[in-house]
Amino acid sequence: MKKAIFLISLLICAVLNAQIVNIPDANFKAKLVSSSTTSSCAYNANNALIKVDANDDGEIQVSEANQVFTLWLPSSNIANLTGVGMFVNLKYLNCNSNQLTSLDVSQNTNLIDLYCNYNQLTNLDVSQNLNLSILRCGNNQLTSLDVSQNANLTELRCEINQISNLVLGNNASLINLYCYNNQIANLDVRQCLNLTTLDCNRNLLANLDLLQNVNLKNFYCGNNQLANLDLRQNVNLMNLYCPNNQLVNIFTKNNNSSWALLDFSNNPNLRYICADDDDLTLIRQKITQYGYIDCHANSYCSFTPGGTYNTITGLVKYDYQNDGCTISDMSTKYLNVKINDGTNSGYTCIDSNDKYNFFTQTGTFTVSPQLEIPSYFNVSPVSATQTFVNSNNNIATHNFCLTAIGVQPDVEVVVAPIVPARPGFEATYRLAYKNKGNQIITNGQVTLSYDSTRMTFLNASLAPVSVVPGLLTFDYSNFEPFENDAITIDFLINSPVQMPAVNIGDVLPLNATITSSNGDVLSADNTFQFNQVVVGAYDPNEVTCLQGNDVSSSLIGDYLHYLVRFENMGNHPATNIVVESFVDSSQYQLETMQIINATHNLYSRTTGNRVEFIFEDIQLAAAAGPGGGGGHGGILLKMRSSRNLVPGNKVSRKANIYFDYNAPIVTNDEETIFSQLSLNTNLSPSEYTIKPNPVADNLVITVNSGLEKVELYDVNGRLLQTHFDQANETKIDMNRYANGVYFVKVYTSKGIGIQKVIKE
Repeated sequence: MKKAIFLISLLICAVLNAQIVNIPDANFKAKLVSSSTTSSCAYNANNALIKVDANDDGEIQVSEANQVFTLWLPSSNIANLTGVGMFVNLKYLNCNSNQLTSLDVSQNTNLIDLYCNYNQLTNLDVSQNLNLSILRCGNNQLTSLDVSQNANLTELRCEINQISNLVLGNNASLINLYCYNNQIANLDVRQCLNLTTLDCNRNLLANLDLLQNVNLKNFYCGNNQLANLDLRQNVNLMNLYCPNNQLVNIFTKNNNSSWALLDFSNNPNLRYICADDDDLTLIRQKITQYGYIDCHANSYCSFTPGGTYNTITGLVKYDYQNDGCTISDMSTKYLNVKINDGTNSGYTCIDSNDKYNFFTQTGTFTVSPQLEIPSYFNVSPVSATQTFVNSNNNIATHNFCLTAIGVQPDVEVVVAPIVPARPGFEATYRLAYKNKGNQIITNGQVTLSYDSTRMTFLNASLAPVSVVPGLLTFDYSNFEPFENDAITIDFLINSPVQMPAVNIGDVLPLNATITSSNGDVLSADNTFQFNQVVVGAYDPNEVTCLQGNDVSSSLIGDYLHYLVRFENMGNHPATNIVVESFVDSSQYQLETMQIINATHNLYSRTTGNRVEFIFEDIQLAAAAGPGGGGGHGGILLKMRSSRNLVPGNKVSRKANIYFDYNAPIVTNDEETIFSQLSLNTNLSPSEYTIKPNPVADNLVITVNSGLEKVELYDVNGRLLQTHFDQANETKIDMNRYANGVYFVKVYTSKGIGIQKVIKE
């Protein structure tokens, strides 16, 4: 019995080994039968050429098929590959450039590489080929392709078909995807986490999510219908080709190393490109090259770098009680913090969350608070050093604690125009004050004097404690160090037909003062005069030097105060606004820049000579109409001019103002010249008198005829007051001024005279 079973088993094996593979296509069969060890058709497991028809019987047995691991059949006039399924050990199949209309590889479960380009395939099922690594099926007539089961797939080339449905799934191993020249309207590559090349040119794509594809290096998507491209997470991207789309926005702020190819031509709707600062020059050149008129580029789509970076952050607190800094201690809003990497320096300021933030790459960085008056405070530690050996989104926290040095009360005041004066219209001013010292000011007053004959007080954001003609008085109390506040005040300006008339070109002097119950160690900035030149129209986005366009050369090296004003003139709230300015180091001491006050929360960022004031999530309302009831904003700051300037030199400031993704609004170029108060006059002393001199209270100026105006200057040549009178006599109240030397300049129809006056 055992012998019989053994004989039957031998018979079955012999039958199987002798089983002939059914190969109906004559060209396919001939290719196999004629194969040899020199014909480059079939390879065994050792990748050696073999003769498939090993027994030379003109047929292919199953046993012979089992020896084949690679079949190389390109350009062999094969129309039918029936029988290839019996090659169960097949790993590599190349049947390019034949006449195949169908291909069944469902039994070839060991298949790793499949090349079937340049055929006439209308369908291809690779769901059973779980080991498939490379699939090249381009130049066929496929209308759909599903590779969602092919988790080991590293390369897919299905270009030049008629595919409208390309199904990807958990293809985490996929590195290269070429699907160009198809009819694909939706493409989901979110699970293709290792994708480095994606070529989807010439399809019907309107949207494409690449946020998960952080390894992407090469992206070609020309000739689609894409409206937006968000590439902020594609930190390795080197090649971007996206012409001939419907792009409106491109976001490429991704901190990539460089561009090998960047082409975004022929997108007629393109309006905005967000990019890394290092790429802006290249991108702006291409915008010009491609002939875009209404397209611009900046880095303000986000306020942190794209891709991977490191963060140095921390708190700077003032320990007024001197019992150790805690999170509940006083804020140091707008205090500057410096960063230095040994070569370059930059700055930011403490924001509304009491924090500073620097974003860096690898290297060693030193951060340190920068006080306006260092002698007022101890800083602990003086500085902090941080080294990053990689850029893996590391976060380092360095906090600083300030304590008082002695008792140093010190406040300052500034008045600036938000809506300038126009004859017959309302004008708005911002009376700003700040505690620069190290003491809490128990109480004090801020006053604003104005010409009540030509300006009518309407209202203020803080109710004044006293309103008398020409003088508004406001109380403040418990004013903490580093605190700043501001009062918005509205006036109605006389029209040209009122008496006295106000005309374009007239000067309306506004004088601000601040007092402190604690005293003040530096009283020079306790008063501030702004000479408002009346205008007929004004630019709502403007830079103004509050000292004027002509100042005394004695102010060289001293602070100049600037107001940067902006207004949302659109029809929708602005989410983010950035004011960008470039500071000429030959004109200013950039490190001395101080923010005094701002209409909304902001933080600053200084890199090289570029300063940015960032209003993140400001939600600035659109202007309510001419003259506007909303939509206004501004920054009040000061900065010292260079000590190397000489009389006759001038300094200038301008800014680019970005409202969300719109093109920047470029402000005026505000120029200020340093000149000396000229003592040259052409008015005979007999034509006017100024007395008493010395003066304690009222100074009386009398002319024989034709008085036009009188100006009062301090010893530094700074204009303090301007008086316009129709009569031939006017008075200047000197009570508000400190003892010292002043100059009175008299303008009449006969000429100009000037005289020195002593206040005692």
